[in-house]
Amino acid sequence: MKRNLSSGNDPTRLRTSFFILLVGFIALAGGCRGKGGKTVIEGSFPFAMKQKVICFHMNSSTLEPVDSTVTDDKGRFRFSFHAGNPEFYSIRFDENKKNIVLAVHPGEKITITSPVKEYWKNYNVRGSEDSEKVSELVRNQELYQEDFRMLAKTFYDSLYSPHFADAIKPGLDSAYRRLVSEKKAFTRDFVRKNCSYLAGLMALYQQIPSSGLSRSEPVLNPEEDYVYYHMVDSALNALYPASTPVRMLRSQMIAWDEQRKVKESYVGRAGKGVLAPEIVMVSLNGDTIQLGMFRGKVVCLVFWASWDPKSRNLNKILRQEYFRQNPKEVQFLQVSLDRSKEAWQKAVDADRLSWLQVCDLKFWNSPVVKLYSVETLPLIIVIGKDGRIFERDVPPEKLDAALAEARKSSETNE
Repeated sequence: MKRNLSSGNDPTRLRTSFFILLVGFIALAGGCRGKGGKTVIEGSFPFAMKQKVICFHMNSSTLEPVDSTVTDDKGRFRFSFHAGNPEFYSIRFDENKKNIVLAVHPGEKITITSPVKEYWKNYNVRGSEDSEKVSELVRNQELYQEDFRMLAKTFYDSLYSPHFADAIKPGLDSAYRRLVSEKKAFTRDFVRKNCSYLAGLMALYQQIPSSGLSRSEPVLNPEEDYVYYHMVDSALNALYPASTPVRMLRSQMIAWDEQRKVKESYVGRAGKGVLAPEIVMVSLNGDTIQLGMFRGKVVCLVFWASWDPKSRNLNKILRQEYFRQNPKEVQFLQVSLDRSKEAWQKAVDADRLSWLQVCDLKFWNSPVVKLYSVETLPLIIVIGKDGRIFERDVPPEKLDAALAEARKSSETNE
């Protein structure tokens, strides 16, 4: 769960409107640029004779029909219209509802063809350099989607196998991480090479299945991949500032920049090297616990909540890590953002958490949220023996290494 610390526009909401528009078509679909005049889109689809075909303008929040026609006895059609700025359009057959996305520049004469019924996966486009790059993106997306579908099928087919937990799932997890890594690498490279094309903007909003393979998540995100969003925004805003998708990205970038400034001001209070702000809270046993009590130990400070699925998954990793550590050197302390003691207690018991648990039952209104800039749950912070923050936002898989480095650093400084 994410908490927006900015008092301005919510970048998630701004992003969502554009995301819904573009990503939906990427999932379904998967020369030189025009210089003005009428835009022409022609198509030839031999399998689609006498079928209604529709051309849509992909506007800020809606699909606006531009024109419709019926293919001839050879599956051919033609649209002609005025395009004021480079923007996204889509072509689809009324009977199928699957779209081909085009990045259309004014004055282009675009030809699209496909010999197969699954035209949205396998089509050729000529006369539009930007649309050709979109088709490259779509083909790559389809390849990875097929790989993810195969992983999901193996996952569900093997779910009740006696070897699922110890052999099959680890292999599937490894394959999933490899696919995600490859897809991220492709997308980042694609954006670098095509940041001045609408296709580069489209790449920013691709989706892949989450680790559970049941939901989707962005390939890139503005926190980790801000440089790629900035790259596209800068290039396209200089070229096509009046284009609808370019203006929407510009609005998002402004909102994200504002949020980053706010977050940085908060993180500065509890960032790496800063003396960890004091925490005074009551434990499940009713004891008053102070963070300062553990000076001289490395502290693994974790912010979580019983209602957050990622936190509950993290607890399994924390249990393993807790029993690997020497309690004389490392202190685990979990701070819950729950508002119900019953729910908090139930989760602690269910997850078998045997180390210190504290909570003030104030949910996101807890003072620790602002003190430690808690924006996303769970949040792991490692504090050195000197009471200073050694590392924050520690990934679960790197926790053991972070604790070891914190111990080593403390020993070196003693």
